[in-house]
Amino acid sequence: ENAIKARGMQILVSAAAGSGKTSVLTERVKNILSDTQNPCSVSELLVVTFTRAAAGEMRDRIYKALKETADSGNNVNYLREQMASLPLADICTMDSFCQKLVKENFTKADVSVDYSVLDDKDLSEMTNDAIEEVINKLYEENDDSFIKLTSMFLSERDDSRLGEIVHSLYKDSRSYPSPKLWLESVVDSFSEDKTPNDTVWADIIYKDIRLFADFHHKRLLKAVSLLEESGGFNPNFVNKFIVNAERLQQLIECIDKRNWDTMVSMIREGIFFTCDGKNTKVNNYIKDLAMEAFKVYKADLESIEALDLPTEAEHKADSLKLKPIIKKLCDAVIMLEETLDEMKKERNAYAFDDILHKCIDLLVTFDEDGNAQKTELAIELT
Repeated sequence: ENAIKARGMQILVSAAAGSGKTSVLTERVKNILSDTQNPCSVSELLVVTFTRAAAGEMRDRIYKALKETADSGNNVNYLREQMASLPLADICTMDSFCQKLVKENFTKADVSVDYSVLDDKDLSEMTNDAIEEVINKLYEENDDSFIKLTSMFLSERDDSRLGEIVHSLYKDSRSYPSPKLWLESVVDSFSEDKTPNDTVWADIIYKDIRLFADFHHKRLLKAVSLLEESGGFNPNFVNKFIVNAERLQQLIECIDKRNWDTMVSMIREGIFFTCDGKNTKVNNYIKDLAMEAFKVYKADLESIEALDLPTEAEHKADSLKLKPIIKKLCDAVIMLEETLDEMKKERNAYAFDDILHKCIDLLVTFDEDGNAQKTELAIELT
C-alpha cells in the first residue's frame, strides 16, 4: 500500500517472483492517472519492462484498472480520456524506448532516421574488421608504449591475443554511461600519486580478506571452546588454534583501519602458526571437527597468500611502469570505438548498445569529474 500511494520520491520494491510486484505497479499507475487533484497525463509516464509481451500485459492491466474505476462512476470523462490515450503511452521495453527517443531526435543523435539494427553476425564481422584495422594502425605507429604492450601480452608467433584484450576492454567500457570517461579513469588509477587505498580494487580486496579473517576467526575460537570443554588435549595442540585466531583478529583490526602495508606485511610474513602436540585418549570426534576447521582455514589462507599483494612502494613503482602501457591499451579501445562508429555510420546500421549510448548522450552530459547533468532535452521531457 505504501508503494502504491507514495508520491514525490523514488520507490524500490524488491520481492520474490509471483509476489505481486506487477499488481502493485499497475495499481500505482492507475492511482496516478486517476488523480484529478494532481493530474498526470499518460504521455508523462514511462513504464519499462523486460519483454514486449510483458509491456502488452502491463498496458492491458492498466486499461482494465482504469475501466473498473470509471465503471464505478468516479471521474468518468477524465478517466476515459486517459484510457483513450493509453495506446500512445510509453509502456515498453528499454530498447523500444531508446529507439523511439533517438528517432524522434535523430539530428541531435547524429543518425539517419531510417537506420537499421545490426544482427549479431553482421556486428561480429564488422567488429573483427575494425579490430584488424586498429591493430594495423598500432603496428604502423609502433611507438615505445606499444612495443612494451606487445611484449607484455603477446607471443612472437601470434598477436591475436592483443585484439581479444582490446575487444574485451571495449565491451567492458560499453557497460558504463560514458565509456571514454571510464577508460580515462582506468588510466588515472595508475597515476603515481595513487596509493593502493585509492584504487578501485582496494575495497574489494579489503572486503574479501576481512570475510576470510572473520569467518575463520570465529571457527577457530569455536574449535578452542570445544577442545577446552572436552578436555585432555595437549596444550600445544590447543594453542595453535588460539594463536591463529589471535593473528586473524590482528588482521581484522588492520583491515578496519585500512592499513594497507601492515596488512600486506602480515600476509607475507605468515599468519599461519602450527606446532607439535600429540594427543592421547581424547574425544576423536571433537578432534576431527577441530582439525577439519583448521584444514579449511589453512587452504583458504594459502589462496590469500597467492594474491601476492604489493606494498605501497611496489605499487607506485608498478604504476610508473604500467601507466604508459595501460594508456596505449585504452587509446586502442577508443580507436576501436571511433573506427566502429565510422563503419556503422557509413552502413547506416547500429547495434542496440549504440542506440542506448546515443539515448544517454541525448539525456545526459558529463563534466571532467564524471558528474552527470541533464541536457535541455532531458529537462524538457521531465
